This record gives sequence, C-alpha cells and structure tokens, in this order.
Amino acid sequence: MADTTKQKVFKLVKEYLKEKPEGARYSEIIDFLKSQLPGVPENTLHGSVWSFRQRIVNGEEKEVIIPERGIYLLSEYQKGELPFKKEEIKIKEEDFYEKFADYLVKELEECTKAISLGGNRFQDKWGTPDVLGVYKFSEAEPIRPPLEIVSAIHQPAATYGFPARFFLCIEQESVLF
Repeated sequence: MADTTKQKVFKLVKEYLKEKPEGARYSEIIDFLKSQLPGVPENTLHGSVWSFRQRIVNGEEKEVIIPERGIYLLSEYQKGELPFKKEEIKIKEEDFYEKFADYLVKELEECTKAISLGGNRFQDKWGTPDVLGVYKFSEAEPIRPPLEIVSAIHQPAATYGFPARFFLCIEQESVLF
C-alpha cells in the first residue's frame, strides 16, 4: 500500500533531521520538502508539517522534539543543553519610549497625542517623564471636560506632579516582580 502524502512528509522530515544534528528550522524543512516533493502543493506541505508538530506536542512522536519555537531536532541529538545558542538581544531604554507613546495613542486610546521625552532630553532635569501624553476631547463634544495629562516613567522614585493617568513601566527582570 502506498504512503499518503502526510506519511511521506513525516518520513522525509526524519531523514532530513538525521543530517542536521544541530536541528532545523521550520522554513528549512519546508524548503527541503518542496525540493523532494515537487508535485505536492506548498500548503499541503505546511499542513503536513503542522500535523507532524501536533504529533510531537501530543507525545505521539518520540523521535523528534521541538526544543525551541520553530526548531525541530531528533531526540537522539539532544544532550542536556540545546545544540544552538539563544541570541540575547539588548534593548536600549530609549527604544521603548516612542513605541510606548504609540501604544498609548493607538492601542489603549488613553491619549489623543503622546510624545517621547525620555533619554535625558532636557539634560540635567531628572524629573522629566519618559512619555508625556494628553487626552483632549473633541471640539464637537457638547460637554468638554478639561484636558487629561498622561505620563509614563521608568523609575518608580520619580514623581511628576499629578497627571490624570500615570503609567509605571517596569522591566520583566525587575526586582519588584
């Protein structure tokens, strides 16, 4: 009896991983399958690899493991530590400010306008909020409350008057949590 496409994919993935003791990324596996099964539609290959992944996650497949998202590795090649190094990304605090200002305006809709002030923009003035925003009600509103000031800081010790809303931004590795 001939193997189904899914069974062929499962066998080919295992064969490919035997040549890759460091593991293979999902995209590498798909490229390999496209070269080995040129008559099979690409979406069928993606679906078959997804089914293979489900078998791994559910414990039905013991020969292959997924040590990290998107990485497939034969279980015989895993030796305590992962065979590849995770890249550590250093993010500067200043890179965060503009994104948080956009988040306040576009996602939370807590501000109609927000700007980044952090990064020692005013030199020796330590009491500057990292992000400052304002919520201004529309001119078309029949009743317009006063402006709402929103500020976000990174250091919990600093204070900035009395904004209507205040966000304290804490890194995941912080000693507070």
